[in-house]
Amino acid sequence: AKKAKKPLKNTFCYAIIIVYTYNVTTRQKRKHRRTWESQAVRGDRMMNRSKIYRLH
Repeated sequence: AKKAKKPLKNTFCYAIIIVYTYNVTTRQKRKHRRTWESQAVRGDRMMNRSKIYRLH
């Protein structure tokens, strides 16, 4: 019984670690995605400005 309990505990801890790391990575990805989106929006605005200047 003791031998069966030990690996189960290890797998449980391992699962917790995986979930924690997954959450951290997803948070970082979300932050990066936001920055990329803002950069893309800025780029689009710059393109629009350049087009307007070209029209003038």
